Amino acid sequence: MARRRGGSVLACLLAMVAVTMPCPARGCDNPVYRYAIERWAADDYLLVAPATAQAALQQELDKLASRGPRANLAVLDPATAEAMGRPLEPDRMVLLSPAGGFDSDGLDEVWSGTPAAESLARIVDSPARREIARRLLAGEAIVWVVVERGQPVGDEDLKRLDALIADYGRKIAEMDAAAENVLPSDEEPIDKSAFWPPRISVLRVRADDPEERVLVAMLNASAATEETEGATVFPLFGRGRVLGGIAFDKLDAKEFDSACHFLTGACSCEVKEMNPGDDLLIVADWESLPKLARAGNGAADTEVEEGDGAAPQAVANGPQNEPPAAAAHAPSAAGRTTFPVAFWLAAAAGGPMCPAFLAGSGRPAASP
Repeated sequence: MARRRGGSVLACLLAMVAVTMPCPARGCDNPVYRYAIERWAADDYLLVAPATAQAALQQELDKLASRGPRANLAVLDPATAEAMGRPLEPDRMVLLSPAGGFDSDGLDEVWSGTPAAESLARIVDSPARREIARRLLAGEAIVWVVVERGQPVGDEDLKRLDALIADYGRKIAEMDAAAENVLPSDEEPIDKSAFWPPRISVLRVRADDPEERVLVAMLNASAATEETEGATVFPLFGRGRVLGGIAFDKLDAKEFDSACHFLTGACSCEVKEMNPGDDLLIVADWESLPKLARAGNGAADTEVEEGDGAAPQAVANGPQNEPPAAAAHAPSAAGRTTFPVAFWLAAAAGGPMCPAFLAGSGRPAASP
């Protein structure tokens, strides 16, 4: 079985922040979070199904897709799965993570269960995933998902997370103010008024919620950690892409700012697989979001919806909130392939720093 190469992706970002600091709204490229939702199509998860259930599952998946564009999920027959090194027991189906990616060799087992239409519906969709998609499509830069285990996260802890969001908003405002005195470049800038300053929110999910079991399993797999007591927090961006995870009680300003700096900074490498993160299985109409245009950048000339220009803010939502209806998923074209020197310098610096950080955090890396 393929296994993740281990470690918190957030830790590795500490080495990358120096060359991917956030840019103000003028005179820089599309930030990572916006470029990701415009152009990084989510990779397909693979569902290995017994031969006796495959036809029914595919029919049910087609029925779900008929209500909107397809989910990023493909059904595999047992023979194909066995050829891929994933033999299956005859009475269960297994959900596998997408092949390859930044922090995984792919084909990790994420979830398993009985082959039933109800199980398929819960694999493809859930209330929390609908809410995540709604927020990202509404223009939010990052949704910090707090997965609660045992006792719910207390109000004081949530206020601490709210304070981190507010403090980061102040830093962005200071950078924008400083940029007023910077001479503009010769390149025509992207109009970012629709999504800048970046908005950040918080969503709480219970690990023991039956409807969110698959979502929690995907998040745990992305963080390469075993389930522990207490809460874990995950930053989500783009088309439902997760940037690793960390125990809630270990999340400090340095970790928080590292993730936010990376996601709100200029997209230095437009190849998705060369950027940190793992896709989640989320059904949403990502193609409904208009792409931004700039002369010579190859993007379609489309108008951008007017944004509210709000500063980063916290929006706490418990599991009792009823999310709006889901949209559907469709792939988009890939971005250009560029590899700036800054990216390679960051990658070289990140290698030795990640193990040191993991040792300091008291959390061992997964076995290779």
